[in-house]
Amino acid sequence: MHSGYLSESNHITIELDSNITEEIATEKLNIIFAALGLAAVSSSSRTEDIERIKVMQLFRAFYPKETYLFERDANTLVESVESLKERISKQVVGMKDKFQHYFVDHPEDMYEQEVYPGQTIWAVRGLSDDVRKAGAIGLMMGVTASNFEEAANRTVSLLQAGALSTQDRFQLGIIAKGVSSAADLEEGGGESVFLRMITNSMPKNLNSYLFVGHIQILYDLDLVERVGYAYSNDQYGTKEPFVYKKRSNIVELTNKIEANPIDSMNNEICISHRIAPKFIKGIRVKSSTEKDQLVETLKKEGMVTRNSQNQECFNDIPLDQFIRIGDVKAEYWA
Repeated sequence: MHSGYLSESNHITIELDSNITEEIATEKLNIIFAALGLAAVSSSSRTEDIERIKVMQLFRAFYPKETYLFERDANTLVESVESLKERISKQVVGMKDKFQHYFVDHPEDMYEQEVYPGQTIWAVRGLSDDVRKAGAIGLMMGVTASNFEEAANRTVSLLQAGALSTQDRFQLGIIAKGVSSAADLEEGGGESVFLRMITNSMPKNLNSYLFVGHIQILYDLDLVERVGYAYSNDQYGTKEPFVYKKRSNIVELTNKIEANPIDSMNNEICISHRIAPKFIKGIRVKSSTEKDQLVETLKKEGMVTRNSQNQECFNDIPLDQFIRIGDVKAEYWA
């Protein structure tokens, strides 16, 4: 592992004692993976391991600073789930009500959100509603390219395959650099897809934002329920402990952005690994000419259909509602 690349901290090498049985090894690996939120890599996650993942994911959603210490505490790996919940509740009183709501009263409010087909991550229902109440209207990604034609082709790829992090692209052999791929890998954000949060008080002319690109993809706020992490300014998704362990939860951050919109125009919302196309709510371009160019590109790929009213559509959404021109409005994410 190269010590200068924090993204390498996401790669784990495990050496097993040859004297222990396969059953014991599997049990201990599942416990470690569960505490770190990595149980998906194990093919035999137990019910207890899944519950441990949910406990830590819920804790991380509301109290990321406090979770940081628990993630690095050996007791988190070995104690029972009930003991872990009790210890968390004693140290962070507010978690007692969270455990009651999400594990007892409304267990359906922890659900699985798709990362890749067949691979999911536990999500916390209600976080998107909370950030809307705090002033958020949606998430945005700029599609950067040397010209509009290239941006249109990249947009087609995003609509077909989804958005991939630098780390995922490279591991799949897709050597396509993003805006700051090297810095993202160095700082620890290489496994993240980066989005901007747009709030009510922020400028609605997207041309004024950094790295806005030729085209902007508008993403569903439900992605914040995946419990990634976020900063009010561009940090390359850093996981440098001094910064990462002090991060705010997503609702606190939204309040901060809404209170200081101009200082937060380069905020970053870090979503792990991949964002599936189904989370795209729309596309924004600068002019009707660019819209026409993008529509032609979609047609060449066979991605434009007609509905019963003979309207041109993408995924049953009329193109006039899916591809927008000019300033953005909250309704574009509806």
